[in-house]
Amino acid sequence: MALEKSKFNQLKKSIAKTLGSAETDFEFTDPKDWISTGSRLLDYNICQGKVAGIPVGKVTEIAGLNSAGKSFMSAIICANAQKKGIVPIYIDSEFAVQEDLLRKAGVDIEQFVIISQNKLETIFATVESVMKDNVDTRFLFVLDSLANCITDDESEESNLTKTFNPHSFMGQGPKVAGKGFRKLLKPLWETQSTMVVVNHLKDNISADRYEMMINPYRTPFGSAPAYAYSLRLWLTKARTKDGRLETETGDLVGNKVRVENKKNRFGRERRKIDIILNWGDDSVSISDEQLWFEALKDANCPHIISGQRNTLKYEDGTEEKFYSKDFLSKLKEPKFAKRIEECFRDTFLYATASDQVPQTETDVE
Repeated sequence: MALEKSKFNQLKKSIAKTLGSAETDFEFTDPKDWISTGSRLLDYNICQGKVAGIPVGKVTEIAGLNSAGKSFMSAIICANAQKKGIVPIYIDSEFAVQEDLLRKAGVDIEQFVIISQNKLETIFATVESVMKDNVDTRFLFVLDSLANCITDDESEESNLTKTFNPHSFMGQGPKVAGKGFRKLLKPLWETQSTMVVVNHLKDNISADRYEMMINPYRTPFGSAPAYAYSLRLWLTKARTKDGRLETETGDLVGNKVRVENKKNRFGRERRKIDIILNWGDDSVSISDEQLWFEALKDANCPHIISGQRNTLKYEDGTEEKFYSKDFLSKLKEPKFAKRIEECFRDTFLYATASDQVPQTETDVE
């Protein structure tokens, strides 16, 4: 039997008093804002029903193979955060971030903080202190990368004889990281700040062949930090020539990268899309327009019929034929571009739950 409204409100006040907190703690924690990843396809793919991106107030992991574009994407996210009035604080544990890369990505260096630090305890204490002292400011904390972090014990001079022994501090890093991220979840939400954790992907060497086929990669620091992540994006680049963007002289200027929603609390978990990272000119950017058509086909867009000549169906019942190679040039036509935008809306924003890829009980974990 449902409680009367007055009794229900009294119940909430009683719980708030017991918790020693305000009634505002009863609010839902759905993301109130998103930071664009720089890819239209990826933003659509993250949250069903919204043009999303990196969820504000949450912890997101961007993990990838060597040179897959993790730092490039992080720099672009920093630039997009600044457009929303969010202050980026970049924690460079690899001591490798270049100012030129950030400028090319569109980052305003005058409103950008970089911290060179690789001790986990110091990093977590700094992040917590910044939020505590600046409650009215939204921050984007980027840790690049978790894999290169160490604990205080590992760095102590008194432990020099143990420092380079891989077994001397086994398990300590994951414990510190797991506790640190769990502790940051509440202040991140309360201040509407965001944390992006950059990590590496490593080959998953297991005695179980089936496990290796299903999950060919794993991340350092185990599963402890992963429980705090609301979103995990895993980046792998194509190893074929088709996945490389080269100039006529053979210079590499970009890569095609596959992004998988490894964990996603907002829908569309384990879905994969392709994006293109460009870094060969005066800017660092993500371009995916040339991949829109393939993405719409793969998602079974009801308004497109693929074939030797593809068919785009308009709302008034008319149709337009075009070749796949002409898709980019056709996007310059207002009518065609508008219809493709509607296809995105109908296919990705209003897709039914049954359209999602089934989730499996493998790795969050």
